[in-house]
Amino acid sequence: MRANFVVSGVATGIRRNLTMTIALVLSTAIALAFVGAAVLARSEISRFKSDYEGRLNASVYLCASTSRAPCQHKTTPAETAALQQKLKSDPRVASFSYVSEAEQVHRYDATATPEAAKLTQVGDLPASFTVHLNDINKDFVSFVSDYKQVAGVSATTNASDVLKTLLRMIDGARIFSIGIAVVVLIASILLIANTIQVAASQRKNETSIM
Repeated sequence: MRANFVVSGVATGIRRNLTMTIALVLSTAIALAFVGAAVLARSEISRFKSDYEGRLNASVYLCASTSRAPCQHKTTPAETAALQQKLKSDPRVASFSYVSEAEQVHRYDATATPEAAKLTQVGDLPASFTVHLNDINKDFVSFVSDYKQVAGVSATTNASDVLKTLLRMIDGARIFSIGIAVVVLIASILLIANTIQVAASQRKNETSIM
């Protein structure tokens, strides 16, 4: 008897405040979805960073025919051999590979538009050494400072720079989603409080009798 009375009372309250009940359910669900998405995004960012940091490489670019400062001339075979020997004896270097000018053009043609590929010839893009460091976060700064002064080197780059930019963008989106979730959650709490207050005011006579 009491169970039927409670169920009928709940049904009556929902029917009288159907719009508010739907809004309450939807806003709470959206808030929880945002919070869950933010938590998942944070864990995925951490896993992505830990997985790919160990696979990142540094690149040491040689001077090409079209290179500008600090190059004075195209890297000679003797300078290339000296740089290769320096990389072999460097304890920070785990492994490295040589990418020729022809291979650089081939890689560029695979990603560029056909019009840009036709304008690129061997010698326009510099040869390079792709270097895998033992600890790219710890060794990269000192590695760059040492090798940017070596004869025949035009520039160095680190793929982690691109990764860090991507992670900053994703992290910004995660923080934004958390902010939206907090706002919606606060709105849901206020809506719940208002719903309870309205329901209590509608039953004030029954409450007084009880």
